[in-house]
Amino acid sequence: SGDTIAKWRASKFPVDSSITDTCCGIGGDSMNLGRLHTVFAYDIDRSAAKCAKHNCEVANAKVRVQTADVTNQVIKSDFIFFDPSRRVNGKRVKRGEDYQPPLEFISSASSRCAGAAIKVSPGISDEELDALNGSVEFVSVSGECKEAIIWTGQLKSPHKRKATLLPSG
Repeated sequence: SGDTIAKWRASKFPVDSSITDTCCGIGGDSMNLGRLHTVFAYDIDRSAAKCAKHNCEVANAKVRVQTADVTNQVIKSDFIFFDPSRRVNGKRVKRGEDYQPPLEFISSASSRCAGAAIKVSPGISDEELDALNGSVEFVSVSGECKEAIIWTGQLKSPHKRKATLLPSG
């Protein structure tokens, strides 16, 4: 995620909550989440996790980073942020069942906490969005749709679909 979206998204979680960032990559979202919350971050890629740890330390963010397959972890935080890999062999995938981890795992894991934010492709089917029982927010930065986020549990909006324009809000 770009910094503008990552900062905005971090502000959507209740203050001082604990959050698990399940596929942290190099830590862009973890850094922003960790400035406001206690964060446990995982990535299956050792190099990415090392970068995330360094980036979070430099940003003075409260983040514990670990190299691990999140599907083998017990998640005990208040909330979860999922940013699953949406590429296979370097090509974008459109179906949530092809994400890594797949949306089925994400749905199951997020049902065991107070809420989740799930980053998905803006082109995902309505059927897959509806199956997650959340509200969907399409996020645009400077007039370009960048991503869609499914909010569940306590983070769910009363609106089934909505759009947010950043940086103006």
